[in-house]
Amino acid sequence: MMGVRVAPAGSVAISLVVIVAVISFGVSQALGQGSHDIEICKKVESRGHVYGSELVARQCVNRLTTADAYVAIIFHLKNFTDSMTVGVEVLDPDQAAVWSATYPIRVEAGRGYSSYWIWRVLPIAADEAALAAENPQLAAARLRIEGRPVKERLGEWTVRMRINNGWPLTRKFTLAAQ
Repeated sequence: MMGVRVAPAGSVAISLVVIVAVISFGVSQALGQGSHDIEICKKVESRGHVYGSELVARQCVNRLTTADAYVAIIFHLKNFTDSMTVGVEVLDPDQAAVWSATYPIRVEAGRGYSSYWIWRVLPIAADEAALAAENPQLAAARLRIEGRPVKERLGEWTVRMRINNGWPLTRKFTLAAQ
């Protein structure tokens, strides 16, 4: 007679803990023990020069309106010691890719970064001249979108980051009418 073998509840819980531990270990190893985050902000300021600069983000939100000048999309990598490849993409509410890029980041042996930012500005109500008037770096970081303007693409936007082709970190924000 064939029977069904049921695993004890404790072994299922232990299996889940092991799976989560393996995933967490893999993500931390991919970043050389570092961490990463995606920030969606109404204001951003870059201080300093290309190497050694500091990014200051303000008014970080999950909801924006067509009255907002822009949205700063910030990919923030923290405390990593290994070289890596970072893939990023921004999808509009129709899930059409409006921007994607890949950044190889090289780290010399024995060195690392406490903070590393990849960031772009998605204009909503502001044009390039208004961005440049606020800060020339905003205009330089502007994403140029084909087709309909951003302010006409209402709904939920998706932002993704992948480290070394691993699982994506996803963040969403909503763009609503004023």
